[in-house]
Amino acid sequence: MRNWVRYSLAGSAIVIGVLMLLIVLGATRRAHARVSCERIEVRFEDEHRFFSEDDIRTFLDKRYGVYTGQPLDSVDLGRIEQLLEGRSAIRSCEAWTTDDGVLHLSILQRSPVVRFMNGEDGFYADAEGVVFPLFPSYTAPVRVVEGRADDDPQWVASVVGLVRYLDTHPAVGERIGQIATQGGEMTLFPVEGDERFLIGHPEEFRSKLPKIQEYYDYIRPLENNYKTINLKYNGQIICRKGI
Repeated sequence: MRNWVRYSLAGSAIVIGVLMLLIVLGATRRAHARVSCERIEVRFEDEHRFFSEDDIRTFLDKRYGVYTGQPLDSVDLGRIEQLLEGRSAIRSCEAWTTDDGVLHLSILQRSPVVRFMNGEDGFYADAEGVVFPLFPSYTAPVRVVEGRADDDPQWVASVVGLVRYLDTHPAVGERIGQIATQGGEMTLFPVEGDERFLIGHPEEFRSKLPKIQEYYDYIRPLENNYKTINLKYNGQIICRKGI
């Protein structure tokens, strides 16, 4: 068989295959359009429970409008994702529909590193320094910073870094039970003992926090009556017996 005939037959087969695929896809789309959205299923991709499935449904009912009973191809999946990702506690959302009439939502919530509390008010911050509100139905098991927090993003990011240091350096972190802030400066209180560690502003925490271990290794064994350990000043551990 001549090459041109062989190539012609192969090309015809490809064209026929593409046409059949388009016909199948068209039929699938038409069938999809005839199916109505009957219900919603929400899957959370993390361990936190800031939202419930009912919370998500109620939010969409208010902000998106009617979607149940509507043809599947009329449900604006992009807008639903945009609306949900506009919630500061939601990191990402993926929406899709299936031919059984279900609107599926896969939601990844933000994972907090620290909770700031000032009386009844407060907020969370994640590892990227993104802040989002507290929720009455769920409290994440993270460290708490008590006192009036600075809302400056750089300050929040520094506190997040300080907390993550404590969480990843158990020799120091396991000794610290309480964190407080006043005027943007940080004070750490141990799990055991009456001391308080004055850190100052959190931006230079990496040079200050290791001195807590130095205090326990070299100073406290000799004198355990100190109440205030000032680590604000570079390279110094200043101990006082009074507060």
